[in-house]
Amino acid sequence: MKSRKELIETALSLETGRDYCQLYEFASKYLSGIKHKGETENFFGTIKILMNNSNIKQNSIAVGFSGNSGSETIKKWCGYILSRNELMELCFDDLHYVMGYCARLSKIKQEGC
Repeated sequence: MKSRKELIETALSLETGRDYCQLYEFASKYLSGIKHKGETENFFGTIKILMNNSNIKQNSIAVGFSGNSGSETIKKWCGYILSRNELMELCFDDLHYVMGYCARLSKIKQEGC
């Protein structure tokens, strides 16, 4: 496990623009839902499936977009998350912390604070 400082630095190094708010919130909630498994493979597998099927309306809705409006944003964010090797190296709890922190950062940007 990494220190809180290291995890916050990781979160701060990620793109947390307001367009990604729903996606980070989805990621944090998804990880909360699979906490009992304690493994990150399911999360990254789901992100890959979302990326490859971002144009499906139900997937857009599942991650917080209405209809197909977020298709390109979903695809871009998923590709970005999968390209960040430091995320794949994190243990489950650390990944959950980083996604939650990023959700808060992007929410702040979305609300213009």
